[in-house]
Amino acid sequence: MPTDSTERAKRMMIGKYADWVKRFDVNEYIQNRPLIEKLYEEKQLALSSSIDLGQEVKALESQIHELKLVNQRLELELSELNKKSSLLFILSLLATILLGIGVNIATSSPNDWTGWIMIVSACIIEVIAFLSRPQKGK
Repeated sequence: MPTDSTERAKRMMIGKYADWVKRFDVNEYIQNRPLIEKLYEEKQLALSSSIDLGQEVKALESQIHELKLVNQRLELELSELNKKSSLLFILSLLATILLGIGVNIATSSPNDWTGWIMIVSACIIEVIAFLSRPQKGK
């Protein structure tokens, strides 16, 4: 029964190619200098690879952290731009409504000066909205 659990553990660690892996027999290494040297070399290569991979992981974690900071900064900029664009939309909508009502009043039969004031104020609001829009380089 212990061999079943050993085989199952080996399959979990290695995968479906567990049958291809040669079993480790300690008796082959007793008084066998070339195999011991080869085993030591493989251990050193594995250690070197492990150190290299550890450094790569640290570098990638650093990059991930930097990218998270950049993402956070961009999200803040986006929320500010969304607020500003909402304000610009409201100003433009107000200017359009004032312009429409002002033109309607100014062109009606009893020509009234309040229509012209509404048209001028709508133009001023539209200029303010245009000048306060976000610039491309900022």
